[in-house]
Amino acid sequence: MLDASESWAPIEHLIICDVKGIDEQGVQVMMAEDRRMLAAIPGVRAVITGEAVKAGSAYPYTWLVNA
Repeated sequence: MLDASESWAPIEHLIICDVKGIDEQGVQVMMAEDRRMLAAIPGVRAVITGEAVKAGSAYPYTWLVNA
């Protein structure tokens, strides 16, 4: 279906958030599952997750979705 559609301009969607009540291992599991689910969306080309460099950041976790 996407093969037959017109091309569109690439976009980047940046999600930043804080996660409460989950330990570091739980956060890593959550981010891996999020990468898997977001990458399955038609048109999504890449999903990158990361963490803030600065300790104590208000929003330490990020997801960058390229579509």
